[in-house]
Amino acid sequence: MALACLAMALAAVHRVAFSVLALPIQAALGLSMPDMGRAHAALLLGYVLGQIPAGLLADRIGGAHLAAAGLFTWSAACLLFARVPAAANPLAALLVARAALGLAQSCLMPAASALAARWFPPATRSRQTSTVYSAYSVGTVAGLALTPLVAQHVGWASTFTLFGLAGLAAAAATSLGLPTEGPTTAAAQPSQAAGQRAGQGSSPWSKPSWETVQHLGLLCFTHSVISWNFFILQSWLPTLLASLGLSHLPTIGLLSSLPWLATAIVSIAAGGLADRLQVVHGWSAVAVRRAMQLSATLGTGLSLLPLALPGAMLAPAAAMVALVAAVAFQGLTYAGFHSYVQDVAPGSAGLVLAVTNSCGTLVGIGGNLVTGHLAASSWGYAGLFALTVALQAASGVAWLAGAHGRQLAAQGREHGKAA
Repeated sequence: MALACLAMALAAVHRVAFSVLALPIQAALGLSMPDMGRAHAALLLGYVLGQIPAGLLADRIGGAHLAAAGLFTWSAACLLFARVPAAANPLAALLVARAALGLAQSCLMPAASALAARWFPPATRSRQTSTVYSAYSVGTVAGLALTPLVAQHVGWASTFTLFGLAGLAAAAATSLGLPTEGPTTAAAQPSQAAGQRAGQGSSPWSKPSWETVQHLGLLCFTHSVISWNFFILQSWLPTLLASLGLSHLPTIGLLSSLPWLATAIVSIAAGGLADRLQVVHGWSAVAVRRAMQLSATLGTGLSLLPLALPGAMLAPAAAMVALVAAVAFQGLTYAGFHSYVQDVAPGSAGLVLAVTNSCGTLVGIGGNLVTGHLAASSWGYAGLFALTVALQAASGVAWLAGAHGRQLAAQGREHGKAA
């Protein structure tokens, strides 16, 4: 769990450093807003290319080992950013560095899902999974708050070098204490072991039933809507705040960190509440996951609605309240969607999440490109948020209708009981 939290936190620091430094990078390299949209999308292109191989590796070698190897690789990729200003074509060099970082970080979500399915028992899975994913939000807070301060002293290119070296040191230290294998689930966690055997015995990939295809489609759509909101706000929040009249980079970084701090708090609280509803109050796991994910979807959409109204000119403080609430509601997805995936695919959680995350990342690529063009058009950010609200509403309806909780199974096999 400590390894998963460390990998999540450092991945966030390495990723959001570019977001908070987008304005000085754009000025130093002479890039346009569509160019910045391409740079944001380049990371996601590399990220999506590695998802399926990472999912297969996570289920084969275990999430812990894959997370440690990934931490080392993406920390090394951060060192490429120092070479961008001296390149003959700085935009091309920037796109390559961003894609390399994304490819190296593609193992993060599959590794975390496989690790959780192997190590976290169902009765406490919501709390432990939410804690791991909240570490990403904590890392986002740290990255957004610290990056401007470091960049003021060493410049934006050297900031990536320092962060990369810190990640390499953490990866080397972490590898010394890696467990060799998962817990003895047959003795210590019989219910989890049975679930894993059921999932492995009826692999959804060999000959999926029609119900499984529909179920996977729901998971892909749900993850795509989560990713649309996540990738756009993580990438563009500092630029959005600058469009509201803010210009002091450390202030922008600090304000940009507030939504992710709220997400960390909400996700940990939601994980504890989800486990309490299940263990103390007798809710079924599927009822808990459905309630948490539906709350996340509707809460996010309603929070963004004031920003989506045509002609609305919110003050920076009011806009921040809406954005903090929208991102905070995303913290419920860890006790909802992510725990649900581990419930319905215990034997292949890494690969299933890799597939759904691939769909979400492709949507995130499109979202970043769309955002870059909308930001430079007469529609502005209001059009972007209107589209986001519509997607959240559609996701809520689909989740309520299709999240039945039965395990993903092959054709001709018995379906697992509702989680």
